[in-house]
Amino acid sequence: MKPLNNIQKIRWERNLSLRELSKLSGVSHNEINLIENGMRIPYQITMLKISKALNLSVNEVFHLDWKNINLDNL
Repeated sequence: MKPLNNIQKIRWERNLSLRELSKLSGVSHNEINLIENGMRIPYQITMLKISKALNLSVNEVFHLDWKNINLDNL
């Protein structure tokens, strides 16, 4: 299944740990880990916090095109 976000890819490109992104965003590292791995769909405010911490738009971090996502696999 295609990941619902690019958080891990972006973190790796920027050499950021989960804890570092957590500090920057104010979102717990456990929450970020769950979101990265598709185990949790974040609230809008969480998407905004993570995107702002990465200095990117929400659309650059999260895949919001739900028509192409197979919901049977969630």
